[in-house]
Amino acid sequence: MPSKSSLVIFLHGIGASGEQLMPLAASWRASLPNTQFAAPDAPLPHRYGHQWFIAEGNPLDPTRIRTAREAFDGLMNDVVRAEGFADAHARIAFVGLSQGSIVALDAVASGRWRIGALVSFAGLLPPQQVSSASRDTPVLLVHGQRDTTIPATASTLAAAQLGAAGFKVELEIEPGVGHTISSSGAERALTFLKQTLAGGAFPAVEHTYRGSDQDVDIGFWNIEWLANRYDQPAKLDGAVSQNTTTKLRGYRATMT
Repeated sequence: MPSKSSLVIFLHGIGASGEQLMPLAASWRASLPNTQFAAPDAPLPHRYGHQWFIAEGNPLDPTRIRTAREAFDGLMNDVVRAEGFADAHARIAFVGLSQGSIVALDAVASGRWRIGALVSFAGLLPPQQVSSASRDTPVLLVHGQRDTTIPATASTLAAAQLGAAGFKVELEIEPGVGHTISSSGAERALTFLKQTLAGGAFPAVEHTYRGSDQDVDIGFWNIEWLANRYDQPAKLDGAVSQNTTTKLRGYRATMT
């Protein structure tokens, strides 16, 4: 039996380690006293630390992501068993940053992991047909408007895709923030986890872009599958989801 009522698993970014996210756990413990925290290292080596999949070349190559799934699932199962939550996936939350967010979103969107909550900082949803099998998992996407590593466009599109598949999604685009976890983003995630892991009602959410209207160059992440999921392959302007609960106001993304 677990000693706590819920488990948060941190998933670090490329070239980092799990230990680097543990200060976030320290800042959350007082507000989540019945939550256990784990921060495993990604299974693949990287010259600066660890990585969840090899990022050289095309980091969104579907073959790479599929290959990484077995290692990810094996490691998560080991952590979940060690912490005593093998039979309590509904009380588990994934909290990912950058590449850690990518594998977390893939795990849930593919239907492999049905968990209690998912928080993605500065991530993106890999190209795939989103499964509705895990749609009971509430998702929070937090992204800095000034992120030049993975533009905030990626989280906006992920919100639309997940929402269209029936997921309950919250999207927070933070003006002036880059590719990082800001203090306000961390506080937003804490509020979300307190609500979801405690079994509170998940509110109906309108997803809004909180920055100014502007064109966003997707640049390095400009991949055809992003455009082909929508009616106008060259441009997204306004609402980008047919799901009526998902409205993206004041948002314009030009795909080059």
